Amino acid sequence: MDQILKAISETAERIFSELPKPARSKILLTGGSAAYFYGSNRPFSNDVDFMIAKKEIPETEKIFNVKFEYFTKKPIFHSLKAIVNQSVTIDLIAESIIQPDNQDVEFKIELSGIVSKRKKEFLINGHSIFCVPKELLVLIKLLAGRGKKLNKYDLEDIYQIISKNEDFDFDYLKKLILHFCKPHSKSLPILIRHAEKIKKENNTDISRHLLSFLKSIQPIPESL
Repeated sequence: MDQILKAISETAERIFSELPKPARSKILLTGGSAAYFYGSNRPFSNDVDFMIAKKEIPETEKIFNVKFEYFTKKPIFHSLKAIVNQSVTIDLIAESIIQPDNQDVEFKIELSGIVSKRKKEFLINGHSIFCVPKELLVLIKLLAGRGKKLNKYDLEDIYQIISKNEDFDFDYLKKLILHFCKPHSKSLPILIRHAEKIKKENNTDISRHLLSFLKSIQPIPESL
C-alpha cells in the first residue's frame, strides 16, 4: 500500500474516529491529499484539507473545539476554515474562495448538493475515507492553475487525475463550471489559459481533449 495514502488515512482516522459513519461521510477530503487517492504521484505537502457544508459549521465547531474564520493571506486561496493541529495540519474548509492569478474576480466553492451526491468512498486498512468528486478537484485546480515554478502541482494533478480515471465525467465537470464559475465570461478564459499550460507540458490526446472541451462551453448570459 502506498505509504502516503496510509498516512493520510491514519490521520483522518485519528481525527474522526469518534464520529459515526453518517457524520464522517459529510467530511470530504480535498486538495493535494485527495489527488493522491485519484492517482496523482505529486510530493506530499504535509497538510490535509477537508471540506464540510456550511450548515455543518456549528456542530463541527463543538465537536472539534475550533472556530471557523476567513483566512485571506494566502495568494489565490482565501477560505472560510478552521484548523486542527495534529502531526500534520488539518484544514476543515466550509468555503474555498479562489482568486486566480490575483485578478479582480473570485469564485466560491462549497459543498452543495451538486457536489455531495458525487462524493467518492475509499477503503484504506478497513477505514472509510470520503473524497470530493474528482471533477470538482480538477475544477478547483484549473481555477488555481499553479505549476512547478511556484512549487505547486495543480497542473500536474489535473493531468494525472484525468489520465488515470477512465470514468472522468466531462459532462459533470461542465455542470460544476456553470454552477460555481460565474461570471462565465471571466472564468472560462482563465480555465482555458491554464489548460493551455497543461497542453504545453503534456501535448497528448488527454490535454488536447481538455482544452477543446473547455473551448466548447457556451457561457450562460449573466442575466439568466
